[in-house]
This record gives sequence, C-alpha cells and structure tokens, in this order.
Amino acid sequence: MCQSCKEASPKSWCMGYAIYCIIMGFFSLCSNFYGMLFYTYIVLQPKVSTLNLVHVVNSTTQHYVLNVKESSIDIRPLEYVALTVGCVYFIFEILYILAGSFMLVGVIKERQELFFVGKTFSYFWPIFYFYLIFPLTIHIIAITKIRKHIKRQWP
Repeated sequence: MCQSCKEASPKSWCMGYAIYCIIMGFFSLCSNFYGMLFYTYIVLQPKVSTLNLVHVVNSTTQHYVLNVKESSIDIRPLEYVALTVGCVYFIFEILYILAGSFMLVGVIKERQELFFVGKTFSYFWPIFYFYLIFPLTIHIIAITKIRKHIKRQWP
C-alpha cells in the first residue's frame, strides 16, 4: 500500500468505506432495477402478437391475407429462478445502502450499535457479488482497518 494509506486514521477508513457502501449499493441497485425492468418487459409480456402473411389460393383467385395471431408465453422454471435471484440481489443492495448509512451515522455520532449493525449488513453484498473480485478485495481490506477503529473507539 502507499504511504498515505498507512497513515490514514481508522476513523477515516470507516467513513470512506461507509460512503463506498452507499455509492456501490446505489449504483448496483439502479443497474439491477434496470435489468429487472428490462427482463420483465421482454420475457414476461402476457401476449405476443405475430403477423403472418398467408397465401390463399382459390380455384379462381389468388390473394394474400394478413393473419394476426396472439399467443401467450408460458413462464418456464428457469425464468422464475432468474426473477428470484434478481429479487434477492435487490434486497442485498438495499441492505448495502443501509449498511453504509448505519456505519456512517455510527461513526459520526459515535454509536456502537448502529456501527455494528451497518458492519454486519455490509457482509452480504460482497458475498453475493463474489465473482467481482474488486468489491470483495475492498471489503476485506476495509474490514481489517475497521477492526482497528473498533478496538480504539469501543474497547
């Protein structure tokens, strides 16, 4: 780590990580909301109209008829799983925003209960986004620095 990171106080790490939780939670919540909205619009439309141009041949004439056919889409189990996973991510993103808010208020007002609730809530989002290495790495580094603040502030 750079020299300025080593010299930063544990309280500043707590505030920085709390702000990071709020920002990342908000952006992932927005992207998940957009994804869920797009998914429900595309996949779960109740009726799909298809237009077919039908060539009709009679004994005396030939003509084309525009046939409008409406069919309903059945929801397959995999689509239920995708919607359920999206809803679970939605919940954990809201918890991550709350985690950052609780930690920030706990540090500023020096309230141990709020800080620990925020710290506990902050564990879920990086676990569910384990495939993104960057947030998990930041979480591990920040939690090790936050432990120093906890030992100093509330022995």
